[in-house]
Amino acid sequence: MVMCWAPECKHYNQRETCKLFKFPKDAKERMRWKKFIRRSEEPGPGAFLCSCDFPGGKRENGPQLFQHNITKRFSYTSPEKKDKKRLKLTRSDVAEALANITRTQSEIATMVPRSSMTAQKATYSAYKHKNTWKALIGVAPNGVVTFVSDLYPGSTSDKKIVQHCKTLEQMETGDLILADKGFLLKDILPPGVNLNIPPFLVTSQFTPEQVYRTETIARARIHVERAIRRMKCYKILDFIPYSLQSHASCVVQVIGALTNLQPPLIREFAQAYSASSDNE
Repeated sequence: MVMCWAPECKHYNQRETCKLFKFPKDAKERMRWKKFIRRSEEPGPGAFLCSCDFPGGKRENGPQLFQHNITKRFSYTSPEKKDKKRLKLTRSDVAEALANITRTQSEIATMVPRSSMTAQKATYSAYKHKNTWKALIGVAPNGVVTFVSDLYPGSTSDKKIVQHCKTLEQMETGDLILADKGFLLKDILPPGVNLNIPPFLVTSQFTPEQVYRTETIARARIHVERAIRRMKCYKILDFIPYSLQSHASCVVQVIGALTNLQPPLIREFAQAYSASSDNE
């Protein structure tokens, strides 16, 4: 008669239907089994453990089911479910928490004479696959267009435009800039100014924290895209002829100012604007 070597287990081969597993010869695995069953003495050549001590009754799972730990493994109290209280934050509060100013770039189609190969090369945008002008646009958390740069050839990088515009010189300690992935500005940021851009995908998929961060930034950027859309409603920005290049920057900047004369983009500001107008 062979009995299970585990403490408080009375199973033996002549009465029970469970299988008996012999202790492994590998010293490391043998020590692991001994640690699980909590017996100080060394198991002899006739020491066996029954399959009831193994999850699923399989030897490869290791001995884990004993009287001293079975209640710890399977008896637990579920945490009390509590309803999450929604913070009474407005859209403007969320935008303000994410950034003090949002930087984005917009491209405007143009036509360049074929005779000017230099101009053709300078204005060709690899992103739009055509000749364009590019402008840097700044939008405040409340949706107001705060900055419109001069126009630059479509091949100019976002970083070079930011450096040439010198907008970073206007930033103060504690300011936070929300921008696209293409704005790799960390090496030129003034002290105390932070940059918030969506994370890059460096593995097969985003981590939960990266997904949450991307979604949060995207929700705040909705107001930026709406502000840009207001500017693009002016048909003159659909296409600017090369002959008007000397006036193109001024045209775009005036349109940026005109969009600020429209009712506020964000609902909370629009309600306050409407209330103040009624009082007048």
